[in-house]
This record gives sequence, C-alpha cells and structure tokens, in this order.
Amino acid sequence: MSKDNKNLNIIIAILVVLALAVAGYFLYKKYQQKNLDPQAQTANIEEQKKGVFEKVITLVSVPEESPLFFTVSSSTLLKTQDFFKDTENGDILLVFETNKYAVLYRESSNQVINAGPIVDSTANANNKATTTNETVKSKK
Repeated sequence: MSKDNKNLNIIIAILVVLALAVAGYFLYKKYQQKNLDPQAQTANIEEQKKGVFEKVITLVSVPEESPLFFTVSSSTLLKTQDFFKDTENGDILLVFETNKYAVLYRESSNQVINAGPIVDSTANANNKATTTNETVKSKK
C-alpha cells in the first residue's frame, strides 16, 4: 500500500467517524427535545395506557369505562391485602371507579394477576358500627 492510499484511508475513516458523531448529536437532541416537551410526554403516557388497556381487554372482561392507572412501586406494602398477595413491583392496577372493579396486570408476562370487584371496607366498618349501636340501644 502506498503512502497516499494510507492517508486517504485515514481521511475516510476520520470523515466517517465525524459524520456518525454529528448524526448521533442531532438524534440525541431530537430525543431530548421529545422527552422534555410536556405535550409529548402526555401523549406518550396516553399511548402507553392505551396499549396496556388493549392487552388487558384481550385477557379479561372489563367494564365499559376509562380506568385509572396505577403502577405498583412497593409491592411489600400491598401484600398484606388479599387482592395484592401475588403482586410485584411494576405491576399495573387498573381501577374502574364507576363500576367498582379492579384489574391487576403484569405487562412483563402479559397476564392478569387478579381481577374483581372493589369492596369498600370503610363502608362495611360503618355498617357494623351502626348495627352494633342499634343492638345496644334495643337491649336497653
């Protein structure tokens, strides 16, 4: 190989590396701009919710309403409740408020971990307290 060919190869290599660096810079800037834009973030979150919802409805029948979405971040705190006994961090809870129904979904394995009606334990406690007070009053 002649000295001119070596110099040409070095120049071509430098130009290729420079072109890749410039392209990477502009792609990074575009990525950063997309992720910092609040409207883009909102659209991305809504898109993720829609994707999760579409997966869930193929696995289980759900009420016809838009659910609230929650991501489990501390499964150990929830495992004291029967509904969450098999939950893991990252699971998604869909709550259908109007129909009082909940679905616990694990996206990593595309499976419903648990689903069922929401039971208002405070209402049950209030009913028990009312019943107890009535019973005590009637004994007098």
